[in-house]
Amino acid sequence: MLDPARECCEQAIACDRLSAPNHYLLSVILEQLQDAAGAVLSLQRALYLDHDYLLAYFSLGSLLRQAGDRRGAQRNFANALRLLERRQPQEVLEDSEGMTAGALAQIIRNLEIGSEYGS
Repeated sequence: MLDPARECCEQAIACDRLSAPNHYLLSVILEQLQDAAGAVLSLQRALYLDHDYLLAYFSLGSLLRQAGDRRGAQRNFANALRLLERRQPQEVLEDSEGMTAGALAQIIRNLEIGSEYGS
């Protein structure tokens, strides 16, 4: 069921290679298809195109954390937190299904604390 979504997203990228949101969407699909390496690559492309893509930093940090790349995860979480500092805590983040800046910042802090204790 996700293969047609991946194909559609890849076609959209072929039409507009500079669309960071399309690369981000492809990463979400690839992650669901258990292609973590492909998801990481798509997130890196999204961030190359848009250095302020908050959710891409968070997603990349999460994937790297799962892969055991603690330094890479911390770097991406720090970038996400830096971007979150520019926003009001109650601000709803674009493409986040209603998550606020404050809620995402707390999630990231909890993930960072958990990684300190080997979670």
